[in-house]
Amino acid sequence: GEKHFLNKTQITNGILSVEKLVNVAPSLDDGRLILKQGSIVYVSTNGTFEEVTISSDVGAGSEELYTDNGSRNIYACYVPSINEIRNIPVIQTYSQATAPTTSMMLFNTYCGWLDTTNNIMKYTYDGGATWTVCSLPFALGNPQTISSGGIGWFGKLKVVFNGFGVVGQKTFTTRGVRALLPNGKNTDETLNNKETISTSLTFMDETGKSSLLCFFSGTRILTYGVPNYFEQDEMPTGFTGSAIWLNTEDNIMYNTSNGGTTWTKTGSLRCYLGKLVKAQNGVITEFEPNKPVELLKRSDLNTFSISPDFSRGIISLTKTQNLVQQADEDCYIRITGNNGTDIIVSVCDADGQNDTLLAAADTSTGNATTVFSPLILKGTYFKITRIVGEVGFAKIYAKRSF
Repeated sequence: GEKHFLNKTQITNGILSVEKLVNVAPSLDDGRLILKQGSIVYVSTNGTFEEVTISSDVGAGSEELYTDNGSRNIYACYVPSINEIRNIPVIQTYSQATAPTTSMMLFNTYCGWLDTTNNIMKYTYDGGATWTVCSLPFALGNPQTISSGGIGWFGKLKVVFNGFGVVGQKTFTTRGVRALLPNGKNTDETLNNKETISTSLTFMDETGKSSLLCFFSGTRILTYGVPNYFEQDEMPTGFTGSAIWLNTEDNIMYNTSNGGTTWTKTGSLRCYLGKLVKAQNGVITEFEPNKPVELLKRSDLNTFSISPDFSRGIISLTKTQNLVQQADEDCYIRITGNNGTDIIVSVCDADGQNDTLLAAADTSTGNATTVFSPLILKGTYFKITRIVGEVGFAKIYAKRSF
């Protein structure tokens, strides 16, 4: 029969799909973040977080907390009472039973708070005099001040919380995350994976833990204070201390605490998600999800032939070139701008019109910039455009992670 890249006996250790998606993009006009129509966010007003579907595009009301050099990590949250996005400082966002004090706030003014007593997400812009209900964060980035000539969220959106997110000292998993957990091989040498799906919004407390590796158990995030993760056929070497290793030859995950002298099969099934980074005050400041695996490493080219331009999975855009294609499979596009080249990827109609920005690789600082697009679904038309500069590059990645 026909081969398919997402045959569940051929791939492993990854996210198959996320049912409740967030779609965001910087505005082409001013770089402010836009929460797109149809996105799902989580809001609690009475102690129960409920899924809220965004009925029309929602923008940020202002650029509070942006910095001239993009040095501050901030969350983007939806505020239902005013139907706008608000920015909350990541390092001054807490998950705890009592309200943060003024001294815990940025400039004694700005703060986010997951109120664990009442199970409500809130923020303040006035030192705690008033707390306003908002959604759980749906994105994390370090936008650059627009008023002083910066670029807003272009190239500054680090991660969108599709399926998984962080807030204060907690991680969370949303409903409808479908994953494949590695579980050895079948007798015919195909992969024996366990397929799972999360059924509810689930929080996990990471208080007291150091920087962490993240895994998905099928229902929630699992974290381990382990510095090394390997995904390869050969037994890892050349490291000290603890590690977790997915042996891709036998499709089994192992751990060690003695630099690889002995390896033990992990006690529960899980797939790898990425890394968490924590600040000195204990809050999670970075969530670094695992990037999608390159399509060409796992599949023959005939299973994903978009056009001759993609025969090697790489597109080179020169001068004023646009490239419009239709995705034959769910995929991501990685775009790279070099030496002053800016390149964007957008969804569009079959004629390349009515496009909506998905991702932008901005190189105004002179440095090479690489950005992943959100998931592009099978059948969707997308356009890759070189804005300025000489040459931009793009590469197809298969759907495997978020």
